[in-house]
Amino acid sequence: MGRISLAEAREDWDRELRARRWHNAKLRLAMFDYNAVEHGSISYHPAPAWPTIADAAGFAKVSDFERLKHILFAQGKRYSSLGSTSATHPSAAIKLTRQPLVFSSTAVRKTIAAVMDDTHPLVVTQEQILRAAFIARLPSPISLAIGTPNSPIHLERPTPSLYQHTGMKPSRARFDIGFGDGDVPDGITGVIELKAGLASFDSLDRKGELVTADPESAAHKGKRGEPIRVDIQKLLDPKLPSGAFRISWIALGRIGRANSEEVKERAQRIVEHGANRRGLTTPSVSINLSTGWLQFLWKGTGVILELAWFRPCSTDPSKYAAIWAR
Repeated sequence: MGRISLAEAREDWDRELRARRWHNAKLRLAMFDYNAVEHGSISYHPAPAWPTIADAAGFAKVSDFERLKHILFAQGKRYSSLGSTSATHPSAAIKLTRQPLVFSSTAVRKTIAAVMDDTHPLVVTQEQILRAAFIARLPSPISLAIGTPNSPIHLERPTPSLYQHTGMKPSRARFDIGFGDGDVPDGITGVIELKAGLASFDSLDRKGELVTADPESAAHKGKRGEPIRVDIQKLLDPKLPSGAFRISWIALGRIGRANSEEVKERAQRIVEHGANRRGLTTPSVSINLSTGWLQFLWKGTGVILELAWFRPCSTDPSKYAAIWAR
């Protein structure tokens, strides 16, 4: 894990405060500058936070700094919603302490495989169905933990980084499924982005846009979802822990004309485009023969991206098959 200097940390802290429009709030003092004699009482803890993680040379682990930011911003959000009076005299509140169960990347892959063995390509017309099928096939200790502090699964989990959308202030995007600790970015153990529908991989271009049709709508002209390139950029979020698993899971209901090598070439263009946007080098590419998934590895970073892409089997269209399965 990398290290960050005091100057870099101050710059990052100021940038995040301004993105949230809290640069004039008392929270701005909590990380570096709080002094009880000079500033009076403060509702944030720890304050000042930086000395609790900095070494004698004035450096700290990036993961520790991100953890402190998350803790302080969570407090800032709560006090902001309570109003100035409540922030001065905060009422007692239940404090959530998460203890997520272990749900390994191997178990996640097995659950994906179980979904693809059982579901019908013509039934999975949208990603919500695919996600529901995933939840339905979780092992009982994991499924029963959903909704409790022990759950290792978090639907629509916010991304660690902020994203700038046209005409909007920076905000967080969301992963379709997140794993690990639901509160702190450093606790993320893995993420999944989903795509599903009655489409084929024939139309993939560098942006990775898919057009799917809803068979239940007589007036449909096609439904264009979020491009795959956006999924890839989220999966390559630089603030995700390097060892977290990252899976693009796509299940399309039409076989199409493109062969596996053609889809591979198009997938590589999409991934390399997303990696370039993230400042990453060209990855090495391989096929996992046991899963039929395409893997991208960025040497020296620990980052591995897996493409679990499926379409109907050519010999039995009622079943899914991984595109690159042998």
